[in-house]
Amino acid sequence: MAKESTWTLDSDHPRLGGVSDHSSDDELIDYEVNNDCLSEESISEAEGEDNQVHELKREGKLFWCSCGECDYTTEVESFCCNESSLIKRHISEDSNCVTEQSLFNNIIINQDGLEFTRQLIGNSITCEERRKKYFSAELSDSKYRNLAYKAFFSFVATKDEQGGAGERFVIPSCVVEAIRKAFPSPTGIYSGFASYRGKEALYMH
Repeated sequence: MAKESTWTLDSDHPRLGGVSDHSSDDELIDYEVNNDCLSEESISEAEGEDNQVHELKREGKLFWCSCGECDYTTEVESFCCNESSLIKRHISEDSNCVTEQSLFNNIIINQDGLEFTRQLIGNSITCEERRKKYFSAELSDSKYRNLAYKAFFSFVATKDEQGGAGERFVIPSCVVEAIRKAFPSPTGIYSGFASYRGKEALYMH
């Protein structure tokens, strides 16, 4: 059976330090330069690059997927949930993919579950003005996707496993596909993984 999950959230601002941002999927509030409530580390993003990051080229292929739920994607994002010991510990013995777990379906791709995530994140915002703005923001599908990425990362990784400031981990293709199906873009276009200030993409192994 899968182990019980530990939910952890960044206590300083609503962007989890280690999560892949998927830059097309909006934060509930924007980060502005020179805002007194934010550190400079929470501003500025660099576009992700599809560099050769795997031993064998994966883009346009699916040999690397063993859960059966991944899809063709970029070289950087060609990553299966079964490649991560952090994620596999949450997969029950009678299933192959983390997206088949009840917690995933009840919390990560469920609007009510994400409202709970929103409350946890919002309550951790120390700046009162930004906290009010965060809770007053209307939730669109793109914002639900952003919350879902954060919820998934908190689901699979403890605080100590989430990396340092500005480090971003690639979310498995199967997870990204499930989240996009639950909260689709009306245009069908997604920007995908974006690095932080040009830092290399990290993987949850």
